[in-house]
Amino acid sequence: MRFALRAKSILTLGGEAPARGMPALNAPLRPLHNGILRIRGALLEAVETYPAFKKGGESLPVLDLGEVTLAPGFVNCHCHLELSHLAGKTVRGQGFVPWLKSIADLTAETPSPEDLRAAVASAAAQLTAGHTVHVGDVGSRAPLAVAEVLAQGDPPENGGKATESGREFLPPPQRDSLRDRLSPAPPALSATHFLEAFGFAQPSSPLPPALAAGGHAPPAAATLPEYLYPSCAISAHSLYSTCAATLQAVRGWCRENKRPFSLHLAESFEETLCLREGRGALYQFLQARLLPADWRAPGLAPTPFAARLGLLGPDTLAIHCTQCEAKDISTLQQNGVSCCLCPRSNAFIGTGRAPALDMADAGILLCLGTDGLSSNQDLDMGREMRAAQKIWGFSPQAVLRMATLNGAHALGLSRKLGSLEPGKLAAVSLISDC
Repeated sequence: MRFALRAKSILTLGGEAPARGMPALNAPLRPLHNGILRIRGALLEAVETYPAFKKGGESLPVLDLGEVTLAPGFVNCHCHLELSHLAGKTVRGQGFVPWLKSIADLTAETPSPEDLRAAVASAAAQLTAGHTVHVGDVGSRAPLAVAEVLAQGDPPENGGKATESGREFLPPPQRDSLRDRLSPAPPALSATHFLEAFGFAQPSSPLPPALAAGGHAPPAAATLPEYLYPSCAISAHSLYSTCAATLQAVRGWCRENKRPFSLHLAESFEETLCLREGRGALYQFLQARLLPADWRAPGLAPTPFAARLGLLGPDTLAIHCTQCEAKDISTLQQNGVSCCLCPRSNAFIGTGRAPALDMADAGILLCLGTDGLSSNQDLDMGREMRAAQKIWGFSPQAVLRMATLNGAHALGLSRKLGSLEPGKLAAVSLISDC
């Protein structure tokens, strides 16, 4: 099907490279006034002004959205949809280890398949209501259930009430009408499924060779059908929860298969204390539940330890980075690492703030993620963008680029998403003027 969208203005971000550094993040946006998006099936066919479209004389149905501004759809680079059933149940604001203990206790009991799918559907509805078009979803327990729910298209309306995100983003009626009126457009939500390796023992379940990562992928990977493989990547949970051999094997698999490598990095002070000195509340927690008897602290903070293991590179997506110091920022920059900021999750748990301004000044590519409902109140990327503005003082154009161009690049999706250009997916969001 072919049709066209008209809007008062369109922020295409076309022709822009991923925004590294403050000058690129803060560059003025170049709106296309009285713009038209010509769409064929799931793809953008042309981006032009309405007068140029009319002059061309092509007879296409035009959906006029009125006095609104369109932008590329948002890319949420970090989420945990399989933990959506923990919404409102975890410890909040007491620090990393109390929160982690609550997660461990709550996940000791497996939800029913029906409850899990309902929670994932509700969470996915929050994402689409906030104009997220792609999510980097991390899971190790139920990746197939998550993938099947997302493949069903728009989740149930009772979980999809759009939320008001403040000055930058439009209120619920306009959001819902856009989603409803763009039914010929692509599916509401796609995903990169990060299959998360965790622990110090190799899995016993046989794994499909395409996803085995040397035997270190999570056992749940064995449940996935082949059609999902192209949208999958193997990830590692963290430096303190995953053995070095697994970390390196997963990193090697991602490099060999040209997939992004995702890793929770420098999320809390307790992580630094555990790795550098082998003590503290996190070490005690892990010693009782996870660490093998012969585990020894590497004697390094998270970032230099990751560097020593060879985990850092241009395809590495470091999540959180709240404990990075100047030398860590330099290491990340020199290795071309991207950093996913999750400001509201960090505030929810109480782990501090990433040195995002210093990272931006250093030229590190910054993107945004909501994290999961186990550490956030909702999955609204608009609110995540607003939090980045409030906490660090980023400009509206900076957070827009983080949530679109930069997010698509960090997940290896620049050819499909991140800007509105011919040949890319017709995945859009509605915003107010920046």
